[in-house]
Amino acid sequence: MVKKYLLFITLVCFINKYATSQAEFTLGTMEHVFQSTYMNGMAQPDNTFGFGLPGISSIYVGYANTGFNYANITLDSTHSDGTTKKYFSFRKLSDAFASGPHFVSLNQNIDILHAWVKMRSFHLSFNVSQRGFGIINFPADFSRLVYGGTIDENGVGKDLNLSGFGANMTAYNEYVLGISRKGRRMMYSARVKFLQGIANLDVYSDDFFLNVDKDMYDLSFKFNGTARMSNPFIRYDDNAKAYKNVDNPEFGFNNRGFGGDIGLGYLFRKNVALMVNANNLGFITWRTNPVEIAFDGEATTFRGVDIAKGLLNGESISAGEFVDSLSSRLTPKTKGGQAYTKWLTPSFYGIFKWEITPRIMLQATLFMQQYFKWRPGFAVSAQVKMARFFSITGSASNQYGVTNFGAGFVFKPGPVQIYFVSDNILAISGAIQTGMESGKKLYIPTDSKTFNFRIGMNFVFGRAKLEQAQAFSLHRKKQHKRYK
Repeated sequence: MVKKYLLFITLVCFINKYATSQAEFTLGTMEHVFQSTYMNGMAQPDNTFGFGLPGISSIYVGYANTGFNYANITLDSTHSDGTTKKYFSFRKLSDAFASGPHFVSLNQNIDILHAWVKMRSFHLSFNVSQRGFGIINFPADFSRLVYGGTIDENGVGKDLNLSGFGANMTAYNEYVLGISRKGRRMMYSARVKFLQGIANLDVYSDDFFLNVDKDMYDLSFKFNGTARMSNPFIRYDDNAKAYKNVDNPEFGFNNRGFGGDIGLGYLFRKNVALMVNANNLGFITWRTNPVEIAFDGEATTFRGVDIAKGLLNGESISAGEFVDSLSSRLTPKTKGGQAYTKWLTPSFYGIFKWEITPRIMLQATLFMQQYFKWRPGFAVSAQVKMARFFSITGSASNQYGVTNFGAGFVFKPGPVQIYFVSDNILAISGAIQTGMESGKKLYIPTDSKTFNFRIGMNFVFGRAKLEQAQAFSLHRKKQHKRYK
């Protein structure tokens, strides 16, 4: 049983993107890479045809938290020999989360297959990706409870609001058909997705309050929350009491969902455009071995067990009575066999693009995501196409109150397109340097709250008919006509 749960959690957390989808600012500027269409559906690669093979066309890993960075959860301590070392401070971590709600997320996705073709002003594509994410949401008072308990430093009981505490871990495959068109003035894109759910764990609380009486220390609490799980390895009965291990789990299409991305843009001139994208719209209905554990949210007060009275009367104190007294107030309602629907977390991109020359492009990006509250991000980026076989992209972004610097590189020897991109290139370069120098301490970007990278290799063929439209075309005088 334990092995089944460990395998389930591993599958959900690490098989593949998103909880909340993390922004990729730098990739959105690299339009000649097919994967940029995941952020901006109106991006059109330069070549007329391309495809990617399983496991090598795109591998993405992303981490984000909105509450802390390394600098504000550590303390400096000077030793007698004059050296200074940093130590983890639980108190500083608690203070960082006190401004919540905050979340911590881990995202991963892998391309299984993709292919696209460009016909005149149309761009048609198909891709299959495996995505997964894990996210934990912390309300502001959660840190006060974990660090300081239910009594403050003056011995006075606390009032704690833990509503909104929750977690979501999801793994799924997506099958996507995409189309985009660039006209004389208008641009549009649509990506229709069929979603194949693999596993899900969803925990959330609507009302979760704790109060300790200032005089008698009676504990009053109210908990209205639900935990739902779709686990391919364990099957429950209708009352969710008995279970049966599934030795040969089936990863079919029982958990089905639909989604999509839509985009709309306007060309002020041939080289100046404004685009808006709404991504990750959709849902999955979970039907494989579903189970639900729900608490009804009834408010109650627990005054504990009168130990002194029992001792004075010579009566024994039963630990079981204490546990039974508390558990009777926290008895959940469980049920199995009932499917449930979980919505994805949508994200929105606003993009302003200016192609200064056929080889130089500037872009400004506004990112918005609603997860308990609106969380914006902003970036400016520039791309330079050095030659037909190489381009470089740089970006400066601000998300969750921290500024990061990103970079992307594309190397194209013949029909092979190799690329690497990250929104936090300082962390990447530091990690590489750490790995190359034995005995060196791990480099940690002290101000960073996010970390991501994407690496892959595509195969591209053919050239668009308009020479000046090529990302790797040489700078010629005749190409300036399109900017006049």
